Amino acid sequence: MLKLFRKIAFATCLISPSVFASNCLTVDNYVESEGVVCDAGKNMAITSAAEMLIPKDWKMRFLETEVQQQSVAWPRGKLWVDTLDLIGRTSNIGFLVDGNKKMVVALRPNDNIKPGAVVVNSKIARTRQFLGLDELYARVDDTERARREEMARKSTTIIPHSKLNSKRINESRLSYVKVDDAVFVTQVVPGDMETKLREFFLSRWNYRLVVNKHGFYSNPRIKETMSLNGTTVVDDATTLQKLLNVDQEFSFLFNIYNGNKVVELNITCKVCGYE
Repeated sequence: MLKLFRKIAFATCLISPSVFASNCLTVDNYVESEGVVCDAGKNMAITSAAEMLIPKDWKMRFLETEVQQQSVAWPRGKLWVDTLDLIGRTSNIGFLVDGNKKMVVALRPNDNIKPGAVVVNSKIARTRQFLGLDELYARVDDTERARREEMARKSTTIIPHSKLNSKRINESRLSYVKVDDAVFVTQVVPGDMETKLREFFLSRWNYRLVVNKHGFYSNPRIKETMSLNGTTVVDDATTLQKLLNVDQEFSFLFNIYNGNKVVELNITCKVCGYE
């Protein structure tokens, strides 16, 4: 009997890692899911650790620069929301976990958000009015926009209006930052259309591109560089639509879904007998 018990125990030890791994964070985890954080962390920047702490289809945003720069630690094997709660309580960080937006907002604790994790818009809790989420997300958008512009400033060149028509300058840089008497110019370069537009909308506006093809299965290409200087995603999509519709083989229609941060591109083949 003792030998049998040892064999069972040994077999359990062998299968435990795989069982544990199967419960690790996955793409389809929601706030209520049983996904656990599989690896422990020690003295790791929270920005670097975000992918280890939340499901892959979620995102983490920061309201204060000092929170982004903070190093944190956590054990392995706890539910991911519980892990955030532990990190928050030990590192004086408040985490707002929004089940609808699939977003975690990290900030310094305040009257509404105490150290630890607060779950909203989920089956666990609904505290929208109490937390004033509209105002909070407006701050998140402003902070993210400022962060992206700062990154752009560090990697691009400022070009005055008077020099924007310079072919040499436009070809030497792909994007420019809007400050004072300058405009933000970006370019979509030749190549596979779906790939280039997906890269553009994600990097410039943080919007996801969805492409619907009607009447064909091939991959249209962008044949020449297109310069854009819109101040909104709608501006750039409108300009792109005009430029692309010069094509004689396809028609292009953009739809913008701001709530979901999605750009939908419908491409119809005009020479395939579809229209």
